[in-house]
Amino acid sequence: MLLPSHTTTNTRDIEPTRPPLLPPQLAARLTPNERIIMQALLSGQELTAIAWKLHRDIRTVSSHKQRAMA
Repeated sequence: MLLPSHTTTNTRDIEPTRPPLLPPQLAARLTPNERIIMQALLSGQELTAIAWKLHRDIRTVSSHKQRAMA
């Protein structure tokens, strides 16, 4: 079986495929990164998994989460 030598992950890869879980009023005031992270959290993903999939430090993802929840 051949595996790709390099795969890229972008933010679309972790967004849920079902309808948005965030209320439109909240989603409208979030930055794109905050929105992606909150959607992933609401769909049941853990911070460490989100950070890994986005190639971001866990502290960066946590910071986006905290700003979104403020």
